[in-house]
Amino acid sequence: MKAGLLISGLLLASSALAQDAQEIVVIGVAPADAGLEPGKIPYPVQTADAEDLANAAATSLADFLRGAFGSVSLNDAQNNPLQPDLQYRGFTVSPLLGLAQGIAVYQNGVRINEPLGDTVNWDLLPQSAIGNIALTGGATPLFGLNSLGGSMAIDMKDGFGYEGFGADLSAGSFGRSRGSLEFGGNNGSFAYYLNLEDFREDGWRDHSESDAFNVYGTLGWRGDTGQVNLNYQHGESDLIGNGSSPVELLAIDRAAIFTGPDITANDMDMVSLDFSRVISERSSIGGNVFLRRNDTSAFNGDASEYDLGEFNEDDLSGTGILSDEAINNLSDRSQKTRGADFQWTTATNLFGFSSRVLLGAAWHRGESDFDSVVELADIDPHSRLTTGLGTGTFVDEDATLINTETESTSIYFTSTTDLGETLALTVSARSNHTDVSLRDLSGERPELNGDHGFSRINPAIGLTWQANENHNFYASLGESNRAPTPIELACNEYVYDLAVEYAIADGEDTDDVEFECRLPNAFLADPPLEDVVARNVELGARGMLEENTSYGLSLFRTDNENDILFQTTGRATGLFANVDRTRREGIEGNLAGNLGSLNWFAAYSYISATFEDDFQVLSPNHDHADGEGEITVLAGDSIPGIPAHQFKLGADYAFDERLILSLDLIANSGQYLRGDESNELDEVDGYNLVNLGARYRVSDRLSLYAKVHNLFDSKFETFGLLGEEPDEVEVPLIEDFEIPVFLGAAPPRAGFLGLRYRF
Repeated sequence: MKAGLLISGLLLASSALAQDAQEIVVIGVAPADAGLEPGKIPYPVQTADAEDLANAAATSLADFLRGAFGSVSLNDAQNNPLQPDLQYRGFTVSPLLGLAQGIAVYQNGVRINEPLGDTVNWDLLPQSAIGNIALTGGATPLFGLNSLGGSMAIDMKDGFGYEGFGADLSAGSFGRSRGSLEFGGNNGSFAYYLNLEDFREDGWRDHSESDAFNVYGTLGWRGDTGQVNLNYQHGESDLIGNGSSPVELLAIDRAAIFTGPDITANDMDMVSLDFSRVISERSSIGGNVFLRRNDTSAFNGDASEYDLGEFNEDDLSGTGILSDEAINNLSDRSQKTRGADFQWTTATNLFGFSSRVLLGAAWHRGESDFDSVVELADIDPHSRLTTGLGTGTFVDEDATLINTETESTSIYFTSTTDLGETLALTVSARSNHTDVSLRDLSGERPELNGDHGFSRINPAIGLTWQANENHNFYASLGESNRAPTPIELACNEYVYDLAVEYAIADGEDTDDVEFECRLPNAFLADPPLEDVVARNVELGARGMLEENTSYGLSLFRTDNENDILFQTTGRATGLFANVDRTRREGIEGNLAGNLGSLNWFAAYSYISATFEDDFQVLSPNHDHADGEGEITVLAGDSIPGIPAHQFKLGADYAFDERLILSLDLIANSGQYLRGDESNELDEVDGYNLVNLGARYRVSDRLSLYAKVHNLFDSKFETFGLLGEEPDEVEVPLIEDFEIPVFLGAAPPRAGFLGLRYRF
């Protein structure tokens, strides 16, 4: 039911604590952890299960989280339903290479942030195979690197929890069809589960078809003293997300594309083994090992900013056919990761107090090969596509061929001590050491070569107080960090300085040095050689206001040191830079309950995301940029892309045992454009989104469902940035291209019908 979706206070703490020990719902405080009673965890966690995901009938896991979890919003930067940027408390988790990622994501205890840029691919997370999901708020060191603003733990289904056969088929607007088949079972000791999920659509924008296919399976054994699961997943996707559009083009045709195509194709395999074993009445061990491979190819057609008169014979290779109409950014990246995480948990006495102690160690190694080239191309003036129009001429100075290796080792511990019947103290720490190695394989870019090391110990302390059976209070202080990704280290201002030094040593003109990164999805990398450190303070309360109404309330502040900021030099190019200090602080609260046949929830969050230093930042197409193409950011200016106010309201009404009608409202305030860090331009307007749904149970085995997305066909945008100079690009549909503002438009009204069958 929707009433169970939004419980930012770790489920219903009071009711969970009232159950006996065998029935207490527990939540893992670290990867592969067996879990802790929710009333003893000193920070907020939002949870959902397989039934919640099925009832929501969301497009992707990210889409589900936007509607069901507090402080979560999506940016349609890429304009593909399986490629959104997810913002939680002002921190990002995204599939787009080059964005600064601040959320750690785990699947069955395995960290699935990809090694090259810490990205997370929503298209490789089949919804119908997910058993449970938990989103933790705040800097949580036990979840390792990237848990700056929170962490996400996803547990997949198995044959002990799912028995029988199920099918789910749906179709509707935009030529979209979706189907899943699953079956599982067990004999008490051995279990099996298999899931197949397929997604296809033509897309609501022109030339934007996409498809994704996933297979997930697991074999498990469970005995009196432990269990073992062998898990395998294969995912394939071919996604077209043609990005944001100029405001002038949106005014003419919201479905039209500026340039295209922008294709991302993934081919992924992952195998993991997780286990747990009871050693004695007071101690147990658990952990996992895994292997993951993901090959990604990208094709991005874009407008050309080259002046052909500046090229000489040594700058180009291939056919020699020239064009200044467009370019094709072509890249391949092969990413391989392996790792292990082991934990020992024991119940003991510390200084005379009952305690639960967890000790763990983790190792993670990722290797990537990144190969990118820029091809001169023509462009179809009507479709705005470069498909099949490449000239076969390549700009050699913009080619990249690098190998990267990232290796992280960690040890960590946490101790939760009962200081009394109602008071619990949690003390935690994690030591992270990360080595990043980059090697230029082309022989033309020696400035990329480097070895980098980052080490840090992150502590945390928290206190919970069960004031009475209905009210639980908590407070915590925590730190976490993330090391710069290989992509960030390969494309930065320091590397540009090295390129200038090499030019001087070779007797070349330094004015000819142009270090400009072009990465897939029109996003680039960043220059910090310092790791990002987040320090979080949290105060909260959760419980029951009355018999049928739960609540959660939290105040938080996260201060980042050496945060990372994208500096735009155009729509498809730029650099990232360190910012000494940034801050995300705010308040979030929710209510959930039922009144007869009505189940409901309401959630509100205020997030103030600000820069806390004065500095200069690149934004050459900004109205107030100086002669160097920079704008002045002052302490207190808002970080772009993050709505300050978010409100969500949802309700399910059961007319009888068969028919349930649902209504959801999402309201977000405005946000500043990326590239307007000085907050001097107009904001992207806020929006209200209303969705309507219905479920009808035909029989115990068969049910039908329907959903109308964007019921009132509202026209709004969820993202914006400053792009190309108007006089550098010709767009036939726009008579006078004058405004360098690009927006990510949301889809129009859409309807979908589906059926579910299970036996």
